[in-house]
Amino acid sequence: MEHQINDGFSFITIAISLITGVIGTFIAIAIQKAYKRYQERNPFLTSMGIKHSSPTYIVIPKRALLDNNETNQAVRDHVTFEDMLAANYVERALTLAGLEQKNIIVSSSRDFLDDAGATKQNIVVICSPKENEVAEKVFSKIEEKYLIQLSFEKHPANPKEWVIIFDGATYESPSYKQDAEMKEEKSDYAVIARIRNPWNAEKSVILLCGIRGIGTWGAARYLRDKASELCNRSKRGDFIGIVKVTYENYKMKNFELTSHLKSCKNKGAHLDITLRKHEQQIGWISAALSVSVHAIVINDSGGWRFTYSPYRATVK
Repeated sequence: MEHQINDGFSFITIAISLITGVIGTFIAIAIQKAYKRYQERNPFLTSMGIKHSSPTYIVIPKRALLDNNETNQAVRDHVTFEDMLAANYVERALTLAGLEQKNIIVSSSRDFLDDAGATKQNIVVICSPKENEVAEKVFSKIEEKYLIQLSFEKHPANPKEWVIIFDGATYESPSYKQDAEMKEEKSDYAVIARIRNPWNAEKSVILLCGIRGIGTWGAARYLRDKASELCNRSKRGDFIGIVKVTYENYKMKNFELTSHLKSCKNKGAHLDITLRKHEQQIGWISAALSVSVHAIVINDSGGWRFTYSPYRATVK
């Protein structure tokens, strides 16, 4: 009798352990999912369009070899001090926001472009189009897709210097005129932007592109240290802005958003609707409608064509 009772207690103990284990497993899974959802709602990752579990590539430029005696075997990549600091700041910003370390990949621009799968992921581009091939491709997509002009151009008075042209303004870098010891207070400008990945619209591209290296470094510092400010101003849409970076004696003194964050509005596709008319010869006639963004055109064959061309901002 006592043996049967002991067997009964053993069975009950095992059953309770199993039930407890199952319940504990479900609770652990629920907590894990809730934590993941919490991380997914991180305002910084949300405003940047990055999910907690998404691979994100930090792309730095692979610069030209310094002289003919160097080889790729001797020095695989030439990366500037400022670009490396910028990459470190971005990596820190992403990890602080909750992105898993295994999902952060640092890559040179050439290696990145050789990997077709990488271009489909989230991307952070370090350095301007004049040095980074990936930035060059993304900037061309911005000009093609959005109703805004953004470009790096050579200074008209000094082709050795570069300027940023953005939203009707030209940004020149006083850093070109710094003294050799960098003891004067000078400044540089950088583009900071978040747009849709041109290779995969479900992912994002973040641009940190200074006129010079100090500007790129400062834009990354802004991303790391003022992420909450950026989130409050950008919400969840695509945006482009300009960061001003002030420095003295090799030390960064200030970095601030010096322009409004400009929303990226898509260019409207031309819409053609043909309405058949009498077969009569009518010359080209156009009538502007609704603040000059619509036009009805009657062509030589008598067909009517309705075209839609939204306003496009241009900068001289």
